[in-house]
Amino acid sequence: TALSPITRNEAHYSIIRQGQYVHLDDLCNSHIFLYEQAAAKGRYICSSHDATILTISKFLRQKYPEYNVPSTFEGVDENLKSIEFSSKKLTDMGFNFKYSLEEMFIESIETCRQK
Repeated sequence: TALSPITRNEAHYSIIRQGQYVHLDDLCNSHIFLYEQAAAKGRYICSSHDATILTISKFLRQKYPEYNVPSTFEGVDENLKSIEFSSKKLTDMGFNFKYSLEEMFIESIETCRQK
């Protein structure tokens, strides 16, 4: 789904129109981190990055021009704002995210290329 601008799977564009992202390693590490914290209580949001399909497609076009990633998407205004999820409760406990949004996409694409 996250790579739909590359695969041109238009049915998935609406899913990543305004999305929240976290690297799988960061997600797993957050679970371990919270398990080890005696003060951890309740629910935690684990989202390191908020992005729109426009932000993602711009990055992908710059990094991977060979994929001809679209720059516009039907029904998506160029001023579309991301919907922000806050992981403040998690980071206030001392958790630090390791991966950037760009690293998540680069790793995903490189893994797909190897297969």
